[in-house]
Amino acid sequence: MLTVQLFFHGTCFILLSHFLFQEGYYMVETGKQYLVRLESFLKQEVQPIVNQLDTDAEALFEVFDAFIHQNFLSIYIPEKYGGLALSHEEMMACQEMVGRWAGSLGFLQVQAATTTWALLQSKDETFRTQLFERIVNQEIVVGNATSHLKRDRKPSLVGEKVVGGYVLNGINPFASGWGAFDYMMLGFNTADQEVFATIPFKQLPKGITVTPVYKTFVMNSLNTVGIKFDNYFLPQNDVVGAWEMFRFIDRYRERRPYAFPLGIAVEAMSTVEQYVTPAMSDIYTHLMDALNRCREKLYAARCTNINALFAEMIAITLKALQFSILVGPSKELMLSSHLQRLYREILIWFMPRTTPEMLKQALSPTSTVLAE
Repeated sequence: MLTVQLFFHGTCFILLSHFLFQEGYYMVETGKQYLVRLESFLKQEVQPIVNQLDTDAEALFEVFDAFIHQNFLSIYIPEKYGGLALSHEEMMACQEMVGRWAGSLGFLQVQAATTTWALLQSKDETFRTQLFERIVNQEIVVGNATSHLKRDRKPSLVGEKVVGGYVLNGINPFASGWGAFDYMMLGFNTADQEVFATIPFKQLPKGITVTPVYKTFVMNSLNTVGIKFDNYFLPQNDVVGAWEMFRFIDRYRERRPYAFPLGIAVEAMSTVEQYVTPAMSDIYTHLMDALNRCREKLYAARCTNINALFAEMIAITLKALQFSILVGPSKELMLSSHLQRLYREILIWFMPRTTPEMLKQALSPTSTVLAE
């Protein structure tokens, strides 16, 4: 049934996208045009089935394939490599829309985006150029599995330097997109470095196996698995780069905050607006004002302390989700409901960037981020 829906609703989008891409028009597409196309795609192709995409991997991957063929991943690749350059404000608008309407699809596209960012840190220009060319030409899609690299964790995947590459042993415990990504960028530890490399993820070579798909509390459709390595030889040609220990995750957290959680909170508040009674209207208005202030800071990049802005977004968006669930209809108490899914999703979006200091600031009883 989903295939039929996608065919009838998406044929014009996909055919037009294919024509424009083949004719080279995407090279001159403006950010505004991109956002119009993206909003239309999300509202027509994704939002009507977004709850289904939380649990149905086949449906999710089908929509992801259409997303790729619309060339929507181009914004994460620099213009010099064939991507589309968006302004900061346009990028924030894109992320807010994806957070609001894309559900699990949004998480898949961010995996590809993080890989792009990591490639830009590499000193191997030839490797980067060749990989970007294949991604832009829609030959491959590369996911990301580096979330296990944390300061407070014992390395679970280690590599030994040998002639021509590394020998890997251990497990990369979390890799989402089994069945969606052609390659996966992973991270592993040596005695004194963190190394990042790509591996085939659809046709596994000798020495690599995957666990059964995990049953997760949200986005179960992502097909999250563990990747096991048993004396797998990783060729040096597949290495993205090496950094001093923990430097990669530190640099990742230094990046500007993203707007995905803001989109989720706005969607939740929009969902329950009709149920807000006069007695609760002041609270609703107060929360919406706080969300709008947060948006202004994100879009204008008026913040010298990224952690403080991210902590503010955590505090505001969590309160908006809690309010929405409390004032919404009783059906929103069901595990499969729209608001419950949004609440679980927002927690996933926070996990990669949250530090203990950030949590203390966001969740402190004396926090003043909502008092402006």
